Amino acid sequence: MVSALAKASFKARRKMEEAIDDEKEAWREARKDENRRARLMLRRLNSRRLDFVARDPQPAD
Repeated sequence: MVSALAKASFKARRKMEEAIDDEKEAWREARKDENRRARLMLRRLNSRRLDFVARDPQPAD
């Protein structure tokens, strides 16, 4: 009886740990996608800013 209870407890704990690991992995992947999107947005903004500066030179004082 005790061994069956211990076995069930071990299986439940293992299942919970796997679920937590899966959640952590999903969070990491979402974070990577977020960072990738942010880098892409910054790259686009910087290229637009450089294009704007190249097209419209500053007036000389």
